[in-house]
Amino acid sequence: MKLNKFFSILLIGVISIGLILLPKFTNLDFLRNYLLEYKNFSSLIYILLQIFQCVSIFIPLSPLTIAGSLVFGPLYGFVLSMIGVVIGQNLAFVFSRNLYAKSFEQKMKKFDNRFTRILLNREHKKYYYGMILLFYFSGFISFDLISFSLGTTKIKYQYFFILSLIGIVPKLLVLNYISDFYLNHNNSNLIFIISTSLLLIVILVSAFLFKKQ
Repeated sequence: MKLNKFFSILLIGVISIGLILLPKFTNLDFLRNYLLEYKNFSSLIYILLQIFQCVSIFIPLSPLTIAGSLVFGPLYGFVLSMIGVVIGQNLAFVFSRNLYAKSFEQKMKKFDNRFTRILLNREHKKYYYGMILLFYFSGFISFDLISFSLGTTKIKYQYFFILSLIGIVPKLLVLNYISDFYLNHNNSNLIFIISTSLLLIVILVSAFLFKKQ
C-alpha cells in the first residue's frame, strides 16, 4: 500500500514536471540543440527523454521524435525512438495497472452493460484487439493515453506488449522519415517505408487475429 502511494506521488510529480517543461518539448530547435550538446551520450539522453514523454502523458511525441531524426538520422532515430517509446509505454501500463485498475473496475461495475464488458476486455476479445490497433493506427490518439487506459482493463500484459509494439511502428517510421523528406526532398524513402510498414502491419495483425480464432 505504501509502495503504491509512493508510485502514485512519483507519477503525479512526473506529470507535473512534464506540464512545466511542455513549452521546451514542443520547441524543435531547442530539442535538437539539447541533444547535440551531449555528443557521446546523446543516444542515451534521447531514449530517457522518450521514456519521460510517455509517462508524463501531456508531452507530444512528434517534436521530440523529429528532433531525434534530425540528430541521429531516420534509421537510427527510429531504432532509438522504438526503444524509448516501448519502455515508456510499458512503464505507463504497469503504473496504471498497479495504481488504478482495481478502482476503475469497481466504478465500471455500476455501468454493467455490453460496452463496458468489451471495454474491460471481458467479451469479443478479437474485436477488442482490433479496436486497440485502430486507436494506435489513427495517429490522433496519444500512445501514452492508450497505454494508461489499457492498464486499467483486464488485457493480459503479453497482448498489450504485442499490440503496442505493432501499433507504434507506422507513426514512428513516418515521423522519423519526415525530416529526411523536408531536408533532402527525398520522398522515395518515405513512400517505401510507409508501404513496407503497411504490409508488415497487415501480416502481423492477420497472424495475431488468426491465432486468436
